[in-house]
Amino acid sequence: MRRLLLGGVLALAAGCGGGPDENPDPDFQRHLAKPLPLNKVFTDSVTWEGEDRSDWKIFFVEQPGLLSVKVVFDKVAGSCEVYLRDKYG
Repeated sequence: MRRLLLGGVLALAAGCGGGPDENPDPDFQRHLAKPLPLNKVFTDSVTWEGEDRSDWKIFFVEQPGLLSVKVVFDKVAGSCEVYLRDKYG
């Protein structure tokens, strides 16, 4: 059985600055999450100036176990949040 984890940053899920996306990119809402491969480096960005304030990503875990996710922010002073969610919330 496949297990599903949603990341809403990535708001993996990351949102910087909050508020709705006025000119959204293709993964600005949960149902538009883009799949990520496991064990690969993935680069994406969110920007307040460009109105891309949130990104959603999705990845599948084949079996129970420990999961390690590393998120790096280029701007230390940025006000960003990352959420890791399962398919229920």
